[in-house]
Amino acid sequence: MLFLREGLSVSEIVADLQDRLPSQFVERGQIRINGELVPRALWRSVRPKASSAERPIAVTFHIVHENSGGGGGAKQIIGLVAALALTVVTGGIASGAILGTFTGMLGTSLFGSATVGAAVLAGAVGLAGSLAISALTSAPVLRAGDTKSTSDDDNRSASASGNSAAEPGGSIDRVIGTTKVYPRLVGQPVISIENRDDIVEAVFVLNGPHKIEDLRIDEAPFEASSDIQVQYREGWQDDQPIDLVNRYGRQTGAQFELSAHTVDPEDMSQLLNRVNPSENVPKWHGVPTRRSPDEVWCRFTLPAMGYRTTEDQLVIPIRTRIRLRGTTQWRNLPEFHISAQSISPFKNELQLKWDMPEPTDVPTVPSKNGVYFVAKATPGQTNVPVTAANQADGYFSAGSGNDYLYRGTESTSNVRHVFAYDNRIVMHLTSAAFPRGIYDIQMKRGFSYKASDFSKSNYQFKSAVTDFFWFTDNGTIAESRENKGEQIVHQFTTSVYNAPILPTPGFATIAVRARNAQINNVSCMASGYVRDYDPATGRFDKWVTTSNPVPHYVDVHIGGQNVDPLPEDLLDLEEMIEWRQRCIDAGYTCNEIIVDQSIDDVRSLIASCGYAKPYQSDLWSVVQDYDRSQEPVVQVFSPRNARGFSFNKAFPKLPDGFRINYRDKTADYATEEVVVFRNGYDGGEDGKLEGVYYGGLDEETQVVMRARFDLAQAEKRATFYSWEAPAEAIVCRRGSLVAIEHDTLARHTGRARIKEVLIDPATNLITGIRLDSVASILNTPGMHAVTDMHAVVDMHTVGIRTALAVRRTNGWITTHLTSSSSDEETDLVTFASPLADLYAPGSVFDPTEIPEISPGCLVIVGNHDRVYKRVIVSEMQPTTDLIYKMVAVDEAPELWADGLSKYVLQESGSKVLQETSSGLFWEP
Repeated sequence: MLFLREGLSVSEIVADLQDRLPSQFVERGQIRINGELVPRALWRSVRPKASSAERPIAVTFHIVHENSGGGGGAKQIIGLVAALALTVVTGGIASGAILGTFTGMLGTSLFGSATVGAAVLAGAVGLAGSLAISALTSAPVLRAGDTKSTSDDDNRSASASGNSAAEPGGSIDRVIGTTKVYPRLVGQPVISIENRDDIVEAVFVLNGPHKIEDLRIDEAPFEASSDIQVQYREGWQDDQPIDLVNRYGRQTGAQFELSAHTVDPEDMSQLLNRVNPSENVPKWHGVPTRRSPDEVWCRFTLPAMGYRTTEDQLVIPIRTRIRLRGTTQWRNLPEFHISAQSISPFKNELQLKWDMPEPTDVPTVPSKNGVYFVAKATPGQTNVPVTAANQADGYFSAGSGNDYLYRGTESTSNVRHVFAYDNRIVMHLTSAAFPRGIYDIQMKRGFSYKASDFSKSNYQFKSAVTDFFWFTDNGTIAESRENKGEQIVHQFTTSVYNAPILPTPGFATIAVRARNAQINNVSCMASGYVRDYDPATGRFDKWVTTSNPVPHYVDVHIGGQNVDPLPEDLLDLEEMIEWRQRCIDAGYTCNEIIVDQSIDDVRSLIASCGYAKPYQSDLWSVVQDYDRSQEPVVQVFSPRNARGFSFNKAFPKLPDGFRINYRDKTADYATEEVVVFRNGYDGGEDGKLEGVYYGGLDEETQVVMRARFDLAQAEKRATFYSWEAPAEAIVCRRGSLVAIEHDTLARHTGRARIKEVLIDPATNLITGIRLDSVASILNTPGMHAVTDMHAVVDMHTVGIRTALAVRRTNGWITTHLTSSSSDEETDLVTFASPLADLYAPGSVFDPTEIPEISPGCLVIVGNHDRVYKRVIVSEMQPTTDLIYKMVAVDEAPELWADGLSKYVLQESGSKVLQETSSGLFWEP
């Protein structure tokens, strides 16, 4: 690309470039700006504006070449000779930005009639993003949701480095190949009380069947013990349900300390605000439940409960009330008092259980540690100020009688549906009395007291009925707070559902049950089961674990994880089988965690790891990228069977290399970084690097190989060839290797159709052909064979020998040397050696059979070393009247020359390039 200053007129541009343009350009050249012809009379007046992302400006130069020989008339105008953007292209390095700058470029070409691919490669777009759009096969850049192509997205980071919770209706991770994964939690861990122990129950899942190995808890290898139990399920449809964990829960509400009476530090029985002591009494604190739980557990933690100077047990009273969301009436639950005779940490729970059987054997109420007193009704305070009685909901009363429950009254108490234990108080509810739904729960505490000062039978404290949640006259409380460990903290509330957490099979599951263990993360080596190709059945129906990309690509389309799978007969199984073998031979693998990605993103990633790109037409398939130097072209296009030919050369401002992040399996799948420079770069380690994240590749050698290929592809495939072709283009598809011929691609070239086939009747061999137009046949001796250099008319012809490429009636394109001993313009061409067509020497001629070489066959004339240009079709778009718009890129066999996954087709029945006395041709 040439960079010229802004403000030059068209005439000044021509003057500056006169040494780069053909000598006859000033007399017969044409100049266009964004495709619009600039009249020659206005060259001095027109001054192109500077190009911008919003309005790219391209100046193109055209010239008419006239035929120098007889026959054939004037040749076509050369499509594109030079494309000069009048701006320095900036940006793109490490930005990866596609939207914004790229969006405005889609409708306006940088090169007049340039393709999207050329515009992208020349614009301010990161190279990795450009390749994803325009390259034959894109880089394996991981994309997901709001993924940033240069680093992990939040979801993927969690799956790769720590367990995150799956949201209801959210996605579950799937492993492609084999990799280390931190499976998602289903719900949240359920923490229950068992004696004085905490029991943690958690379930981790992966989507679909997986092989689970090397389970680690907090990065340490798991070993079965009584403290940690684990149960696996691989995720098959007929797996037995998990029974180690048979419930799930969701925590709600924040952690907070229940407020106590605010007292004067100098007199800890006196409230701090003597004027308005009601401001210093405990307040209600609230937590919500989830929708319609089976159980609700409110966990209280008492960091240090007891007297610091005596061994007398300390008691803290607690009142709770609940209200169904959407109603206004609070319903009181029985008041309960927690007792402890210890200054060590202490925990207790309030548990509400809906529609569950109550214990038939009434438990004995604790006398010291635990819930040692329950009251369904408490009298109001008799001392000033007098307070009203507190009454629990009538549901908890069996009628008149004993309103209290404590040790010794278990069989006589009229408190119903309440059971007191040393670590919890359980209240059984029915949905008839307490309709299921979302409840708000409120709680508050009273001042703590010595158990010896309280009479449980008549609710008297120090011989008087006292309101533990209020105050007495003069703004005091009946018990000083001095020298007491009485802090009580609401730790969490859990809504519990007593049902299997996975109602349907098909998920690989790890259930963990741990006692008094803090589990920070659970990881494993997971391998996604997938159906691989079975030669015995000819289908992809053999369940295996594999890192070969192809079975996973097939599974994405027709497997059980696709909610709308593709009918199997719409998948190009023949191509899949061939691609699968190529991946085996080249060692291509894909090992990745799929996290909340679209099917398009997943199949693009898998295909990229296998050096391919998704393809969708009548069949769903891929475009494979590999060394095609040993393969024939499937079609040939020239001005005789195509029109509107042009090519667009992109001049991208390439980075000096990639700084690539990837998960390295040799480093326990930690994210590692490797820098890969472009081939030929020698600017040291301070070059401009573009940051990308490669997914699916977990070995440095794979990453380096792919990066070299991607960087080279941006250079070797930066030209985009465009043309329109009739219905005969239908033999092609995206990824087809085809031949193109045009005056703009080679100096000595031509095209014609066969008018007559000359056959030797004695041998039935083809000796020559007559064309429907004149061709330039060259057979100039090489430089060392020329005896008189003064006799050479055109030095460019020295050493050139003309060959013909014939598209036979069976579709094969074969190349043959001509026999002319001197340069000539002729329509009669003889071959260096006769050709055996359908007829072997001595066979009987059958005029009803169509020979492979016959009148009407297309012929391409060109240099013997390259009669036509080999390109790969990258885009095909049908238009009206069976006309196809074609776009192709260079075959670029040099991409594979340095050992990048070189693959040569050697299957039975393949076509092999052979050298004979009559030239180069393809045969089975």
